[in-house]
Amino acid sequence: MHFAADDNGIHLHQKEIDAAAGEHSRVIEMASSLVDSLHDRFDAESFRDSYRDRVLELIGMKARGEEPDLPDAPEPQEAPDLMAALEASLAGSGSDSSRAKRSKARG
Repeated sequence: MHFAADDNGIHLHQKEIDAAAGEHSRVIEMASSLVDSLHDRFDAESFRDSYRDRVLELIGMKARGEEPDLPDAPEPQEAPDLMAALEASLAGSGSDSSRAKRSKARG
Protein backbone atom coordinates (compact mmCIF):
# COMPACT_ATOMS: atom_id res chain seq x y z
CA MET A 1 0.00 0.00 0.00
CA HIS A 2 1.31 3.43 -0.85
CA PHE A 3 0.35 6.76 0.61
CA ALA A 4 0.78 10.21 -0.85
CA ALA A 5 3.52 10.93 1.67
CA ASP A 6 5.47 7.94 0.34
CA ASP A 7 5.83 9.46 -3.12
CA ASN A 8 8.88 11.60 -2.49
CA GLY A 9 9.80 12.14 -6.12
CA ILE A 10 10.29 8.47 -6.95
CA HIS A 11 8.82 9.09 -10.39
CA LEU A 12 11.69 11.50 -11.06
CA HIS A 13 14.15 8.59 -10.80
CA GLN A 14 12.20 6.18 -13.00
CA LYS A 15 14.53 6.72 -15.99
CA GLU A 16 17.55 5.82 -13.84
CA ILE A 17 15.77 2.74 -12.54
CA ASP A 18 14.83 1.64 -16.06
CA ALA A 19 18.39 2.20 -17.31
CA ALA A 20 19.86 0.12 -14.47
CA ALA A 21 17.35 -2.64 -15.10
CA GLY A 22 18.28 -2.61 -18.79
CA GLU A 23 21.96 -3.03 -17.97
CA HIS A 24 21.21 -6.00 -15.76
CA SER A 25 18.37 -7.50 -17.78
CA ARG A 26 20.38 -10.64 -18.60
CA VAL A 27 21.10 -11.27 -14.93
CA ILE A 28 17.47 -10.62 -14.03
CA GLU A 29 16.34 -12.98 -16.78
CA MET A 30 18.67 -15.75 -15.50
CA ALA A 31 17.50 -15.22 -11.91
CA SER A 32 13.86 -15.39 -13.00
CA SER A 33 14.57 -18.57 -14.94
CA LEU A 34 16.25 -20.12 -11.89
CA VAL A 35 13.36 -19.20 -9.62
CA ASP A 36 10.85 -20.58 -12.14
CA SER A 37 12.77 -23.86 -12.44
CA LEU A 38 12.80 -24.31 -8.66
CA HIS A 39 9.19 -23.27 -8.21
CA ASP A 40 6.82 -26.02 -7.23
CA ARG A 41 3.37 -26.17 -5.71
CA PHE A 42 3.50 -26.37 -1.91
CA ASP A 43 1.68 -29.38 -0.50
CA ALA A 44 1.29 -28.95 3.26
CA GLU A 45 -0.15 -32.46 3.58
CA SER A 46 3.21 -33.95 2.62
CA PHE A 47 4.81 -32.55 5.79
CA ARG A 48 4.33 -33.91 9.29
CA ASP A 49 4.62 -31.70 12.36
CA SER A 50 6.40 -34.20 14.61
CA TYR A 51 6.99 -31.59 17.32
CA ARG A 52 3.26 -30.90 17.60
CA ASP A 53 2.54 -34.64 17.62
CA ARG A 54 4.97 -35.18 20.48
CA VAL A 55 3.56 -32.24 22.49
CA LEU A 56 0.00 -33.56 22.05
CA GLU A 57 1.19 -37.00 23.11
CA LEU A 58 2.75 -35.54 26.27
CA ILE A 59 -0.42 -33.56 27.01
CA GLY A 60 -2.49 -36.72 26.64
CA MET A 61 -0.19 -38.62 29.00
CA LYS A 62 -0.42 -35.86 31.61
CA ALA A 63 -4.24 -35.75 31.23
CA ARG A 64 -4.40 -39.51 31.92
CA GLY A 65 -2.21 -39.03 34.99
CA GLU A 66 0.81 -40.73 33.45
CA GLU A 67 4.32 -39.40 33.86
CA PRO A 68 6.16 -39.02 30.56
CA ASP A 69 9.49 -40.78 30.19
CA LEU A 70 11.80 -37.85 29.52
CA PRO A 71 15.52 -38.15 28.83
CA ASP A 72 17.92 -36.89 31.47
CA ALA A 73 19.25 -33.40 30.91
CA PRO A 74 22.85 -33.37 29.69
CA GLU A 75 25.53 -32.43 32.17
CA PRO A 76 26.56 -28.79 31.80
CA GLN A 77 29.96 -28.32 30.25
CA GLU A 78 32.42 -25.61 31.06
CA ALA A 79 32.46 -22.89 28.44
CA PRO A 80 35.75 -22.38 26.59
CA ASP A 81 37.86 -19.39 27.56
CA LEU A 82 37.40 -17.25 24.46
CA MET A 83 39.72 -14.51 25.67
CA ALA A 84 42.58 -17.00 26.13
CA ALA A 85 41.93 -18.40 22.66
CA LEU A 86 41.98 -14.90 21.16
CA GLU A 87 45.19 -14.00 22.96
CA ALA A 88 46.83 -17.23 21.80
CA SER A 89 45.72 -16.57 18.25
CA LEU A 90 47.10 -13.06 18.29
CA ALA A 91 50.37 -14.19 19.86
CA GLY A 92 50.79 -16.84 17.18
CA SER A 93 50.22 -14.43 14.30
CA GLY A 94 53.57 -12.67 14.75
CA SER A 95 54.79 -9.44 16.20
CA ASP A 96 53.06 -6.11 15.74
CA SER A 97 55.81 -4.84 13.44
CA SER A 98 55.50 -7.80 11.08
CA ARG A 99 51.73 -7.27 10.90
CA ALA A 100 52.28 -3.61 10.11
CA LYS A 101 54.73 -4.52 7.32
CA ARG A 102 52.23 -7.00 5.84
CA SER A 103 49.40 -4.45 5.92
CA LYS A 104 51.65 -1.84 4.22
CA ALA A 105 52.58 -4.35 1.53
CA ARG A 106 48.89 -5.02 0.82
CA GLY A 107 48.33 -1.35 0.23
